This record gives sequence, structure tokens and C-alpha cells, in this order.
Amino acid sequence: MSGMELANVAKGKLQRPRRVVCYGPPGIGKSTFASQMPSPIFLGAEDGTAQLDIQRFPQPKSWADVMAAPDILLAEKHKFATLVVDTLDFAEPLCWKHLCERENKSSMDDFDWGRGFTAALAEWRLFTHKLDKLRHEKKMSICLLAHSHITKFQNPDGEDYDRYELKMNKKAAGYIREWADCVLFVNYETFTRESGGRIKGIDNGSRVLYTERRATFDAKNREGFPAKMPLSCAEFLKVADGDMPV
Repeated sequence: MSGMELANVAKGKLQRPRRVVCYGPPGIGKSTFASQMPSPIFLGAEDGTAQLDIQRFPQPKSWADVMAAPDILLAEKHKFATLVVDTLDFAEPLCWKHLCERENKSSMDDFDWGRGFTAALAEWRLFTHKLDKLRHEKKMSICLLAHSHITKFQNPDGEDYDRYELKMNKKAAGYIREWADCVLFVNYETFTRESGGRIKGIDNGSRVLYTERRATFDAKNREGFPAKMPLSCAEFLKVADGDMPV
């Protein structure tokens, strides 16, 4: 028997550890946000987390180090509930270096027809497979941090415009966005005001999480979050766990 029977049909939402991607400009508070996730351990912690009282793996020196961290968490007993990767764009050059050494190339540009970035995508798939095993076997949530950069969007319906995206190769960034349950864009809340015939951008210092895609940035969620929330992990978790109305 395969188990594919009507008697085994289940109803309702499936409660599973989350796959969260949080990205934005440097120094805005992404690492602080992630440090407030349940029982986190950081992988690839950058210098920006030096002031945070967090538990960290040794800083990875190679892609093999990055790939080993989930295996260690799978194999050993621990009380960590969240793996934080800080950041994806810190890890990506390690992946590229690994591929260049393996294929005897001096840089990713030496691969014909972009095959190096296709090979890198395969490495990211292997990495996220390990992360999913952590979710299923250790019930750990995953929080991937990244910086943003501004790219030109080629708009088929009108004029091109600038937008924020993950600071990664487009193939890898597209895959990570699809894999994640939530893609959160962090930025300062900005308003515009006309002065002397010119439009000026003004921010009041408030930092916000955007949870839905807009023309100027990527974001998504599968849990019905408000389109905009304060940059507060406590509030994010309250909404995610159903303890705060949307």
C-alpha cells in the first residue's frame, strides 16, 4: 500500500518551521532582528554582529565550511531553534571560489555561457536541501540575511526603473526567493516632499519590514502578513504565530 488513500487525507494548516529571508541596506538592523529569533545560532557572522550577544559558528573560510554547518546541527544534540546565515552575499564568493578551484578556472567569467553560475545554483540547491533537513528533522527555523543592491528593471509595459533586489547573482537570488516562505525587505520609511520645485526624499528614522512585492523591491509572504510592519522580531513572531491580528 502506498498510503495514498482517502482515509489518510489531512485537513488544516501545516505548522512547520519557517524559511525566512531578510534583506536590506547595510547597518539597518537585519542581524539584530535575526538575533531575536528563537534560540539562534549564526553562520558566517560578519563584523557587524560583534556587538550582539549571540552564539556563532567559527567564521567559514570555505564553501565546505558553509556546507558543513547544517550537517553538524543535524548530527549533534543541541537546543538551537534557528539557524541564521549572515549573510548570503558573504557566502556566495566562497561558493564561487570553490567552483573555480574545482574546475581550474581563475574566475566565474572563465566559464563558457554562464555555466559557472548554473553550477553555483546547483550548490545553493544542495545547501537549501540541508536546511530543509534541519527543518524536518530538528524542527529548526531558517533565517537567511542578505544585503540589498539597486538594479535597473527592464519594464516591458513602460519605462525602466530602479528597484532593490538581493545582492546575489540573479539565478541564485531567484531560487532563494522561490524557496523561502517569507522574503522581508527592510528599509527606512521614506516620504517625499516638494521643495523649490524639486521632490525630496525624507525619512523619519523608522525602520520597517515590507512583506509584499512592490515595483521597487522584492518581498513575499505565505501567511497573510500586513504589507508593512515595524522592524521588530517580537511583532513579526506574534503575527506569524497568530497571537496578533493581521
